[in-house]
This record gives sequence, structure tokens and C-alpha cells, in this order.
Amino acid sequence: AMAKEDGRPALNGVHFTPENGTVVLAAADGFRLAETKVKAKGQFEQAIVPARAVQLVERLMPGKVSIHRAKNGESTEYPHISFVGDGLVLTAMVVQGTFPNYKQVIPKGGSLLTVDKGALRNALDVVSITLPSNNCVRLHSRGGKLVVSTKDEDRGETEIKVPAKGKAKIAFDIRYVRDLLAKASEQLILRLRDAQTPGVVKQNGTIHVIMPMFVQW
Repeated sequence: AMAKEDGRPALNGVHFTPENGTVVLAAADGFRLAETKVKAKGQFEQAIVPARAVQLVERLMPGKVSIHRAKNGESTEYPHISFVGDGLVLTAMVVQGTFPNYKQVIPKGGSLLTVDKGALRNALDVVSITLPSNNCVRLHSRGGKLVVSTKDEDRGETEIKVPAKGKAKIAFDIRYVRDLLAKASEQLILRLRDAQTPGVVKQNGTIHVIMPMFVQW
């Protein structure tokens, strides 16, 4: 969910916040949001860690990691953060700026839509043949099934039905749905409220939020 643009530097990384024996990790790009918590001991000042540094820590330090957050005037003119683990030390400049108050955009309430991970993934592959340029895929309940569809002005429309529990009438960027499926267990459980409200997936202590796309039904 990390942003990949220069216009909003505070979103070009992961926000690390110590909280009650955990570190809360959050990332957002304006279209989706992810938050997870990992167990931790000790305290450090919150920081936005650059995307590249996060990727390197994930790849090079699979075990336990110690975090040291330096402040202005502490061994360097600029604030930085260091990760120590697996015999390596990785130090990166923290991203300057204020991370948005993302918790206010996580919707509450709504009903649950439960669909098999493999069935939905296969359906997305099928409807991709008429995927429009904006990557919009529609999820719509009909006759006790979930209708997955795409529509392109030049190539026409494709739809496929998959078994599901719950109701839906919403559209998403297909790339973000696929990202959710990559992290899901055997089933994707999506909390939905209406076509204009973000969808929420909560599993294994992680929260994923994806913004809907506005379409004519």
C-alpha cells in the first residue's frame, strides 16, 4: 500500500509507531491502506521509513530485528533509523512529513461478503479479457451468487458467477483485489457497507482497506 509518487513524500514509506508492546506498521497511497502489528519490546520515536529500506529489511533480515531511532543532534544532523539483525545493520533517513490520521478513514459497520480465494482469483483472470483501461472490476450479488464482471467500450463485457455468502454491489481496481487475494487465507472475507464506502478486510491482526471505484450500475 506504499505510495510511489513524489508529490506526497509522507506516503512513500511505512509509518512505524510503538504501541503497548507492539509496533504498528501502516502504509497508504490514497487508494488503499494497510495496517498490521508486530510484537516488540522497548520504545522509540515514531518514524516514516522509506519504502526501499522496508523492502531491504524484509528481504535481508527475516529474523528478529532491533530498531534504533536517532533524533536531530544525536550523532548526525539529520534524523535516521537503524535496523540491526542477522549480522547486518541498515540505516536510512526517515521520511520528513506527517503521516495522515488514517484510522478515521477505516469504515465501521457493514455486512460480510465471504468468497473462496481460488474461485475469485480464477474469476478475475477470466474477466480480465474485457478489463477497461481504468482496471475496474465489479462485484455484484445476484441470485445467491457473486457476479464478477468487467466492461470495456471496445471489447465488450464479461461476467462470471462464483459461490459466495453475503451481498455486494461495489467496484474496485482489480490490481488491489488481487493484492488482497495474495495475502488472504482460503477465503476472502470482505466487509462492505455500500458502493461508495471503502471495503475492509481484517485477518491475522492485519487491516486492509481499499477505496471503491464509482461506476454506473
